[in-house]
Amino acid sequence: MEPSVDRINSVLRPALKNRIGTQENVYGARALAQKEWNTTSLSAGQLAYALVLDTVLWCDNNVKDVFIPVDAVDDNVVQMIGNICLKADSTHGKGSKAVAGAAVGLNFGVLGALVGATFGWAIGQNAANNDLQSVVMYANQAIDYLCDVLCNKIKEILNNVRGPVVEQKPQIDTSSTPKQVPIDEDAEKKLNELIGLSSIKRQVLMMKASLKKQKVTGNKINLHMCFYGNPGTGKTEVARLIGKIFYNEGILENQNFVETDRSGLVAEYIGQTAIKTHETFKKAMGGVLFIDEAYALDGGYDNDFGKEAVAALLKDMEDYRDKVCVILAGYKEPMDKMFDLNPGFKSRVNRYIEFPNYNRDEMREILLFMAKKAKYSIEQDALEKMLDIIMAKSNDKNFSNAREARNVLDSIIDVQALRTENDLHNTTIKLEDVCEYIKYS
Repeated sequence: MEPSVDRINSVLRPALKNRIGTQENVYGARALAQKEWNTTSLSAGQLAYALVLDTVLWCDNNVKDVFIPVDAVDDNVVQMIGNICLKADSTHGKGSKAVAGAAVGLNFGVLGALVGATFGWAIGQNAANNDLQSVVMYANQAIDYLCDVLCNKIKEILNNVRGPVVEQKPQIDTSSTPKQVPIDEDAEKKLNELIGLSSIKRQVLMMKASLKKQKVTGNKINLHMCFYGNPGTGKTEVARLIGKIFYNEGILENQNFVETDRSGLVAEYIGQTAIKTHETFKKAMGGVLFIDEAYALDGGYDNDFGKEAVAALLKDMEDYRDKVCVILAGYKEPMDKMFDLNPGFKSRVNRYIEFPNYNRDEMREILLFMAKKAKYSIEQDALEKMLDIIMAKSNDKNFSNAREARNVLDSIIDVQALRTENDLHNTTIKLEDVCEYIKYS
């Protein structure tokens, strides 16, 4: 089997990191610990080390066709892996502070030098199960260190055989296959036809004019922006139209529009989040990446996986600020808090647009538009009563604007359907339908 750094990075490393922290891995680690240390009451550091051992054992039986230089894993490497895992103890202030001991030479497969190693730990009295996430983080760091050691050993072997090896750093492929997407010549018209949002329409047109000029003068443009506002205020629709308008003007390369939130960027296990974030970013290359409720990326605690997503996102935003328009959207207060906690956003986002709640007149237009689209009509007194219901909730900080109007209208349509069950062609909403809705809501 030929030594290959690429096989370590593309096959072995992902396999090990995908295994770390799974339910099977935790069960295996406990069983291994019981056998090696005759206990299941593990400190955080011991549990992290047991996860690494179980992962390597699993790899020996399940990952094939990868050359592993066993002699690379000596006592110093084993001790370093132990020290990395022991950080979990110092993080939680629990368990043993003992220094890693020597390997005992048990034969557990191709990585026997590592798996056979055991440490001179005193058994911690506190189990680390209450913060497995942090334990997994340090186990992942140990796995990364192990794979780096193996890669360096392979480079040394190949260097002796055929000269220095040049490592290729992975990059996001910024080339996008040209898509035959017709220009939406009505995009700007559609923007102007949106109900309300007069100040926002002006800001979008100013951005378009400014970016066009910067593009012509050869200045490197920054496309990133932030949308403040409650749900249902038109943020997503405006973002879509911005993508089309910018494409029409040659500011963006294509009409890619990727809408996501925390779940589309944050993975389940440590080490996978950055990969997932980069992949989502890549899908938007040349277009718009719209991140709704972006403030949820920072959970506000040290071991939140969202911090890894933020770090990866900030790097991509800086590297491709003229190729992707990242729009961060959400409520103003938590968004500002996230920016304060992550100052990197402030240096990358230079346009902030606030979407206000709709007023009564604008909400009236929205209701009439929705009803017309559903092929219903609303009598005037019924319309005003519906507006009373909706606007009474407008002072709620979570008021959902057009979504609230949609929910109220849909519910009243159901009430109207029951009243006119024997007249299938009657699609007029009356005041009595609204009062019936109020009675049972």
